[in-house]
Amino acid sequence: MKKPLITLCTLPLLSGLALAATPSPDAKALAVLKQDGVLCYSAIITVNDKTDDALSKQAEAIMLKTFNGLYLKATQYDAADTCDRELIYTFEVDAVGAPTIYTDDLKLHTYVATDGETSLPSATIWSDGYWGGNAAVWKPATYTKKMQDHLVTMMGQFATDYRSLK
Repeated sequence: MKKPLITLCTLPLLSGLALAATPSPDAKALAVLKQDGVLCYSAIITVNDKTDDALSKQAEAIMLKTFNGLYLKATQYDAADTCDRELIYTFEVDAVGAPTIYTDDLKLHTYVATDGETSLPSATIWSDGYWGGNAAVWKPATYTKKMQDHLVTMMGQFATDYRSLK
């Protein structure tokens, strides 16, 4: 029996991201991405209190892959003239001595937010994240895999939430 060919229309769904099964309670907040405005993205990876530019670029590549799969135009924060919304990923790990402790967050900020009565210069309108630790001291390969796995999962939830919008 021959295996079926994957059609071109399914390729964006098979972008290597773990797709979440159901939209999160915050999914409706992503409707702002269908309005006019520039979406930016950035990643800040901190290892032992020092920024790791190489890991930050890896994380931004994962984010960009998701945006491309959703046909969602986004600009890397440092390359943008302006940003109306920004998806920011942060990952911090302390791997000097035991225990290893980490935290990571993915947050969508909108700038100059208003509900008609109150205006805010910035508001977090969607977020996801993890935190944890391990009794062992993690090597770079271990915390890099943890960062990648978590970001892929969170971007999968972001994609599910965005696709759920009518």
